[in-house]
Amino acid sequence: MYIYVLTFDIRYAREKSLFTGDKKMLERDLEHKFKKEVQKRLNAFVWKFVSPGIAGVPDRLVILPNGRCIFAELKKEGETLRPLQLYRRQQLQKMGMAVWVIDSNEKIREFINAYKV
Repeated sequence: MYIYVLTFDIRYAREKSLFTGDKKMLERDLEHKFKKEVQKRLNAFVWKFVSPGIAGVPDRLVILPNGRCIFAELKKEGETLRPLQLYRRQQLQKMGMAVWVIDSNEKIREFINAYKV
């Protein structure tokens, strides 16, 4: 005798928007597209930025061929920065760094157009 157990992962359903019919891109998908497009169109390095011991830093560090460095925080469409992320962005901007919040394909295009040579 065989017993089959069907499970339903609620997280998967939410992620795939089975409940809402929402077509918003997931953050990891947007991050992958951002990396691919920026590397291709700007010939830049797009590195995952991790700072052990310091929370709230942006997700990506973009290094352009002219030596310019830009930080990018990727968010699911409609999401906003957490208070700590806002503080870190402000810290970086005070040091003269550019910090972008990318939450859509349109923002990816804007980023590329801003730094195209």
